[in-house]
Amino acid sequence: MRLTLSFEYDFDSALVRMSKDPLNAINLAGKSVQVPMAAGNLVTVRALGTKKEPVFEISGAEEEQHQAIMEIFHFHQSLDPVHEHFEGTSLADLFEKHRGTPIVREFSLYAALMKSIIHQQLNMAFAHTLTSRFVKTYGHEKSGVWFYPSPENIA
Repeated sequence: MRLTLSFEYDFDSALVRMSKDPLNAINLAGKSVQVPMAAGNLVTVRALGTKKEPVFEISGAEEEQHQAIMEIFHFHQSLDPVHEHFEGTSLADLFEKHRGTPIVREFSLYAALMKSIIHQQLNMAFAHTLTSRFVKTYGHEKSGVWFYPSPENIA
């Protein structure tokens, strides 16, 4: 599936932020990320366009997963109202510098809950190490991408 957005979208900045988590399968040079889906498949989101003219290729998604990908990456709604809201405020320079940078949702709400519990009151480097150990011990890997363990495995 090819997706063209009608608004600015800074995928490069989003990838850099997502790459801080060692469990995310990010290819900065290839401008892509692999998303582990609950159904067990991998969805690849790859940027083909630019920040000003964003175009994406989404592959590996089942039909019912397209909406989830749209929401995870905030492809469904322009970020311009956020920028406009902060124009004329003391935060205007910050929002101009990061114009079009989305806040990408966690790929799985369940994984976000586990990560939140593990990361409490830890520095980020150790939190990522601990989370990686947990997922690599109880989760599973597919094509180099780690899936968080299921609730049944944890129980």
